[in-house]
Amino acid sequence: MLLPSAAVSQRLKDLSDSLRDVAAANLKAAGQQVTAAQQALLAAQQQERAAQVSLDTAQDRLGDCFLKVPISAAVVVAKKVEPGERVAAYQSVFTVMDVTKVHVEFRVPDMLLGDEAHRTFSPKVSADDSLDVFVEALGWEKFIGIVTKIAPAADPATRTFLIEVTLNNPRDDAHANGRLRPGTIASISIGHESQATLLPLSAIQSASRAGETCVYVLDGDAVHQRRVVLGGVYSNGVEILPASDLKPGERVVVGGADRVSDNGLVRVLE
Repeated sequence: MLLPSAAVSQRLKDLSDSLRDVAAANLKAAGQQVTAAQQALLAAQQQERAAQVSLDTAQDRLGDCFLKVPISAAVVVAKKVEPGERVAAYQSVFTVMDVTKVHVEFRVPDMLLGDEAHRTFSPKVSADDSLDVFVEALGWEKFIGIVTKIAPAADPATRTFLIEVTLNNPRDDAHANGRLRPGTIASISIGHESQATLLPLSAIQSASRAGETCVYVLDGDAVHQRRVVLGGVYSNGVEILPASDLKPGERVVVGGADRVSDNGLVRVLE
């Protein structure tokens, strides 16, 4: 049956609208499927990351089941577990030491660390200095050590500076781990041995001339001033250098030197 052209156009339009609606619905459904797939992918990625974290944690824990020595040449000095024994995490099980090198620590006053250009005495300690180390347990045998550390600040209690000297630990057939054992007693030699004239600090006074120091010597019942040039301080004594006016054999006033004057009369109390 033939239909008017207007009716055909309306039917075609209705069919086109229907197809368009179906296509739009399909497109919306496809978009929702894409969104769902993206969310599923994100969840899978999060699960993968969580699984990787769990794997890393398990590997770390597995690594903690093995003991590894952190130094190439180690000696076990303390054993705190037995084979097959269970231990808690972070518990100390062995104490090891690297004894290929040993350290000697001692303390010095600031007089041994000052600027050498402003010192009149020879003993000093500087970084990289070579020092003689004598070990009592080995018959005071001498070893050579290097100054490897000087504390940047003094101990507030003693006003002294901590010095560290490092020594190579020699080995032989009888001492596979080295002849020097941590904890043994050692002595350090600083400077050089020399003879010096020392006087107690109480004998040193200010001279009549500004900037000079002096001592007072006994001459019968009188005392006379002697200019002295000072060197280093050793314990409670101060070195008198050869440039001083003090002569060998002269008797120096020690007690009460701050209460006498040049050419004054005194009475010595024995």
